[in-house]
Amino acid sequence: MKIATWNVNSLTARLQHVLDWLAVNPVDVLALQELKLSDDKFPHEALRAAGYEAAVFGQKTYNGVALLTRAPLLAADVARNIAGFADDNARLIAATLEAPGGPLRLVNGYFVNGQAPGSDKFDYKMSWLRALRDHLREELAAHPRLLLVGDFNIVPEDRDSYDPVAWPAPSCTPTRSAATSRRCWGWAWSIRFACSSSPTRAFRGGTTACWATRRTAACASTTCWSAPAGGAGARLQHRPHAAQMAQAQRPCAGDRDAGLVLI
Repeated sequence: MKIATWNVNSLTARLQHVLDWLAVNPVDVLALQELKLSDDKFPHEALRAAGYEAAVFGQKTYNGVALLTRAPLLAADVARNIAGFADDNARLIAATLEAPGGPLRLVNGYFVNGQAPGSDKFDYKMSWLRALRDHLREELAAHPRLLLVGDFNIVPEDRDSYDPVAWPAPSCTPTRSAATSRRCWGWAWSIRFACSSSPTRAFRGGTTACWATRRTAACASTTCWSAPAGGAGARLQHRPHAAQMAQAQRPCAGDRDAGLVLI
């Protein structure tokens, strides 16, 4: 089963990019983040014509997540945001898919950036992560085969950044968020497991497929912040998985032009 995750940074602006990519890469599931459109503006017809149904949690201007699947989803099984956590932002969507080996619970998130430590937005990030940790425990109890994907806005460890001192933003650096992310998950960071070509540093000249960089041309993902020349950057797209799925993992790849990760 092929699953891709893509911070599309406005589906309205990049719908044709998505359709063109899906035509060449007919994945089973595409998880999108930062739709930046409301539910009523979601292009269901265009994506259905391409062979995909969609579960959507949209928001005008900011945020928004969706799951595009080749197989129909049960509307009653789709969950949006974190149960019991008051939040006006559309950041999380989950659904159950039929997959080899049995049903797979797929959770797609656009994690809080947080801005500078000490700010209200950073406190919101930490509160959101703690709430997500508890939410995922409940999800995992109900769905032992669970996969979490999305734009985490977290660099778990120094080895996930080409230059952990200079890059990326303070709210995502290892010293600021890694401890929290480890407490939240306790799962394997399987994109690193599957993708990393170096045990120490990643993201130089495309040596690994999972990155966030800024290019001179218009980029297709706002995991593109800033990075030195030569393709250096940091890993912000992740796929932590439950222990029950360790044997099911396969190598992942990436599409540098599109700015996404193919799981």
